[in-house]
Amino acid sequence: MILNCTQKTKERFRIKYQDEFEDELADEITKKIIEKEKNDDFLNWGLKYFSFDRRKCIQVIHYRTKFNLYLFDLKVSDIENLGNIIANYMLELYSGDELMIKLLYKYFNESPICVFSKLTNKSMIASLNSNETYFMAEGYRFYDYIENNILKTIEINKDANWNNFVTINKEYILPGKEFKKELIERYKD
Repeated sequence: MILNCTQKTKERFRIKYQDEFEDELADEITKKIIEKEKNDDFLNWGLKYFSFDRRKCIQVIHYRTKFNLYLFDLKVSDIENLGNIIANYMLELYSGDELMIKLLYKYFNESPICVFSKLTNKSMIASLNSNETYFMAEGYRFYDYIENNILKTIEINKDANWNNFVTINKEYILPGKEFKKELIERYKD
């Protein structure tokens, strides 16, 4: 999978893109994955840094379905495991759906290595900005999810994907349902 980052995300988490690695093998692997997956919007995600309660966070959005995740209190060292963090959230969000769990494992196995690239897709940049303004309310909405000093991140991500309509091609969709529909279509055989 390709995780396409805004410049601020790259800077805050010290992310390296292809041609920035000291290790030639890492650089070559990154190059090959990007060449193979760059035109498959199902394997591309947009990433945007945001801050909540003075903590580093990332908004993640799937190119094709606009399925999105809000990841909180990340450290620079967490970035090397960002693919696993995303996968674990997705598995938790679909935990009651056996078919989706099977399909998610197929999806993760299709592209088991995550690499970082520069976010240039203007539609994704607009979607990330729109989510920040309307769903996140510039971060203020997340205070509604604090209970006994605990931020309910699963509830945030469920609401973002199953209770928040977004548009794709002028059609209103729920990202969680759209992602499932597209995943079923992709692996229908």
